[in-house]
Amino acid sequence: MSVSINSPAESVFGTLQILGYKVLLKNYECKIGTVDFVAKKNGKLFFVGVNRPRLEVQLVSTYYLKRYGIKDVQSAEIIL
Repeated sequence: MSVSINSPAESVFGTLQILGYKVLLKNYECKIGTVDFVAKKNGKLFFVGVNRPRLEVQLVSTYYLKRYGIKDVQSAEIIL
């Protein structure tokens, strides 16, 4: 998915920045699916799926944490 001006994903990106999130990745893709953003704030990771099925975001976030051996995150949350 490409992020174009005035797209829902672009609006979410701007909102994340305004709210103080550090966007680590845009359009993270793996063999399971895609999340639009992986962001971090206050030691927590957030997996953001814009108009994506909740299950896809959950599976991708689990894959991401396992793939990169992340175990010390306070929490991983999903924003839809």
